[in-house]
Amino acid sequence: WWKRQIEQKASYGHRYFNIMCLAIYGAKCDIPFETVEVDAEHLIPFMNLIAPTHEFTKDDVKSALECYDRKYCTFPIDDIEKLSGIKIERNRRNGQKQQWHLQDIRTKKANMKRRGQAFKAPEGRPQKAAAVREWQESHPNGTKAECHRETGISRPTIDRWWDYGKSNNKRSR
Repeated sequence: WWKRQIEQKASYGHRYFNIMCLAIYGAKCDIPFETVEVDAEHLIPFMNLIAPTHEFTKDDVKSALECYDRKYCTFPIDDIEKLSGIKIERNRRNGQKQQWHLQDIRTKKANMKRRGQAFKAPEGRPQKAAAVREWQESHPNGTKAECHRETGISRPTIDRWWDYGKSNNKRSR
């Protein structure tokens, strides 16, 4: 996929980063380094067509391939777009428009209910705001740490809902 993106959208000034991102995606997808290396080297003639007066070399490829490492697997997609100069389409709806995707999901959910199939969270993830507020009401001088120990709710969630409702500046969900 990324090789196709490079071949369709690569531009001068981003060539090195295109190969660097190829290495990142290779590591992320568990593609053997040797395969990624061969793919990157095969792109050298194409990269030289982009800017014939500024040669793209095997040394450039070797340097860019240093990013073939699992630690780069969480490299943000926005940064990849900036570095590579290639826009990455974010579509997680099986190629459908959002309206159709949601209609399919809602139909599937209704069918599961009709068949009596159980599913983990039928109405979405439960809100913890009520649990935090209830604990605060029963422990007016309690701390966040005590709330965490007694309820088992995570600290980030407690932090999020701790002051909810105490001021006029309520968070909206």
